[in-house]
Amino acid sequence: MNKQQQSLLIVVICVLLLIVIGSIIAIQNLLIGDLKQNIKTMKSENAKLVEDINEINRAYQAEIDRLTGKPLGDFVSTFYCPTGNKTSTGTVPKEGRTIAVDPDVIAPGSTVRIEHNGRSKIYKVEDSGVHGRVVDTFINSEEQATKLGVKKIKVYLVEE
Repeated sequence: MNKQQQSLLIVVICVLLLIVIGSIIAIQNLLIGDLKQNIKTMKSENAKLVEDINEINRAYQAEIDRLTGKPLGDFVSTFYCPTGNKTSTGTVPKEGRTIAVDPDVIAPGSTVRIEHNGRSKIYKVEDSGVHGRVVDTFINSEEQATKLGVKKIKVYLVEE
C-alpha cells in the first residue's frame, strides 16, 4: 500500500470515527433529553403526591381533633350513686355513660372526654346538680364511689 492509499485509509477511518462519535453523542443527547423529561415528570407527580399526602394529613388531624375534643381544662371529679330518680335530662342514669355537670359550664346533652392518669373515657352530660368545674360521675356502687374519692381530671368537649 502506497502513501496515498495509506493517507486515504486514514482519512476514511477518521471520517468513520467522526460519524460513530457523532452518532454516540447524538444518542446520548437524546437519552439525556428523555431522562430530563422523565425527571421533570416525576418531580411534578411527586409534588402532586406530596400535596395529596398533606391533604390526607390535614383531614386526619381534623378527625383526631373532632374525636378528642376541645379542651375545657381541669375539673374536679366526684361520684354519685343511684337514687331511683331519672336524670335532669329525663334519662335513666347508667354507669360508664352518665355524668352530672353544671349546665352553665357544659351544656346538657354534650358528649365529653374525661382524661385521668393518661386514660380517657367518653361520657354523656345527662344530669346536673353540681356547681362550677365539677364532674359528678354516676356509678352503681356506693362502696366504689367512696373508694374512688375526689380526683383532678381534664375534660374535653367532643360534641354539644
